[in-house]
Order: sequence, then structure tokens, then C-alpha cells
Amino acid sequence: MRDVAQGLDFHSETTYPYEIFLWDVETKGDLKLDKFLQKLSYLKPISLETFGTSISASNLTQAKNFSGLPQKLVNSNEQLAGAYRFLIKPLTPYLETIEFYQFETRAMNDYSYIYPWIVLASTKNGDWISISTGYDSGLFQSKSRSTTQDTAHTLSGDTETLIKTLENTLTEANSLLPDLAVSKHFIWKIAASKDVSLQNLLVSTNHFVVSGFKSIFQEDSTEREYRKRKTIYDLVANNLQNIRLYRIGGTQMDFYLIGQAQNQDWVGVRTEVTWT
Repeated sequence: MRDVAQGLDFHSETTYPYEIFLWDVETKGDLKLDKFLQKLSYLKPISLETFGTSISASNLTQAKNFSGLPQKLVNSNEQLAGAYRFLIKPLTPYLETIEFYQFETRAMNDYSYIYPWIVLASTKNGDWISISTGYDSGLFQSKSRSTTQDTAHTLSGDTETLIKTLENTLTEANSLLPDLAVSKHFIWKIAASKDVSLQNLLVSTNHFVVSGFKSIFQEDSTEREYRKRKTIYDLVANNLQNIRLYRIGGTQMDFYLIGQAQNQDWVGVRTEVTWT
């Protein structure tokens, strides 16, 4: 695949090469969505102690070019943290573990100095709930304020109580959010597994799309390019299973096509796309 991809580019408003990569299960473990996004620096773990108190150094340095903005960032960050804590506190009796992350894409740099947070928590019955805030870049808005659980999954009584508590707290929690592009309203998802809950939450932000993989191999190209794209497509389709394409970002997107080989390792194709 690397030999065929040599010299082949994806054409959008920019041109970027195709890169072939390997996720070695023996050294990296099973490919889980949270691990994958952490490895690529989209999902950054933060501790409970620093949750809501830290602003990235690069953003704060950049913000110093604008009068009064650093203090505004601190105030907004504290307000955002307060809204999260208000929402999460009544849920803790129903939760087993709670993880905190910062979610960051290249496109977010264009319209926000503060990145959204994600809460991933397991319930005492083994379900997983994920919570974040709706994003509005002016071009992309979160699809819905009302979110539902995985309809294929039957919830326990305790988890139903958790959802009812969450829904009863949402209105006031939303009123506590600062007026930022990354905090228009709270969004949440619940599912039987961590991967499904996180994926469904990220999809609802419009900064994460899971789709068929054919779109990464453009058909409107020269005959030579078309032959090379068709060869890679056939290699993927005929030799990999569990194939999916992750499109991460907004106007600037990173494409990650991944599929599992017979030896259980994961093989991927990466490229970058710009659409405005």
C-alpha cells in the first residue's frame, strides 16, 4: 500500500499526500476509539484536579495579542467548569468511574480559544455515559440538544434514574454555561460500551463523522491517479475487515481510514482535507 500511495495526493482546497500507517495490536493493544484519539492528540486526558482550571499555553499566548482576552478566558473557563460540576454532582451516586478529557481539532483553532471538554463515566451497572457541550463554529452546529441512549440497549432501573436526574438538571446547567462557540448547550449519550457512547457523542458535535471509506479515494483524477487509487481501494476492500472512515474536524478535516487485517493488526490510510 505504501508503494502504491507514493506520490498520490488528496485534492481539496489544499493538496495533501496519502499516508499509510499500522496499529500494531501487540505493542499498542486493541484499537479502542478513546485510545486511538489520544494517540492522535485529539483527545487529551485531564485530571479531576485540573478539570476546568487549565487553559492551553498556546491559546493563552495567542490570546495576549487581544486586550483583555486572557482574563476573559480565565473567567469563561471557570464558568464552564462550574456548569459541568453542577451537572455532574447529582449524577455521581450512580457512577462507578469518571474520566475527563479535552477534545481538540485543527478546525477549532479557527474560532475558539477554549476547547470543549468531554466527560466519560461508567455506571454501576456497566453502561457508559458521555457528556460534552454543543459546538457552533458559524458553519457547523451540533445536531440536537435532545439526545437519547442507544436504542438497541436495554437500560437498568438505576441507569433510568440516572437519565431522569440528568434531564432534570439540564435546563439549569445550560443556563450556567458561558456564551462561547464551544459551549452552546450540554449534549450527552449513553450506551452499553465506552466506544459506542464516545463515538455517538462525537458524531453529534459535527466535528466527527463515521462513514463509508470510498470517499477517501477520489474518482475525479487523472488516469494514472485513478489506477493508483483503485489499486489501494481494492487492497483495502479485499484484505481488511471492520473497515471504517473517521473524518475529524470542521472546515479542516483529517481523514483516517482503518481496517483490521487477518493477524488482528489495524492498517490505515490518512490524509488531510480543507473545505470552506
